[in-house]
Amino acid sequence: MKFDEGARLRAALESAGRPYPNELRARAARYGVERRGAGVGLDRVAKELGVARESLRAWMAGRPFEEVKIEPNARQHVASVIVVVDALGGARVEGLDIEGAAELIRRLR
Repeated sequence: MKFDEGARLRAALESAGRPYPNELRARAARYGVERRGAGVGLDRVAKELGVARESLRAWMAGRPFEEVKIEPNARQHVASVIVVVDALGGARVEGLDIEGAAELIRRLR
């Protein structure tokens, strides 16, 4: 492969969109192996192709692509609130949640 192969491959990768097709990843891996064999560093080869270094490393190692889907957590996290109640007579109650504080105030009335 010649250096212009890298430019053609980069253009193909840029136009393909993600996730990259298996054929393009295989071509990039072959190009990477050849360039590394010529003494070119992995960072430079990845830069020539316009891909992440770790992606190119994985392709060259033959690791399969695994698409990751991120889904929002169905459970909502409610921040716990610790309430401190200072009574006029100097009494202090700490560590109550909202419901506990409301119940205490109802009983003290």
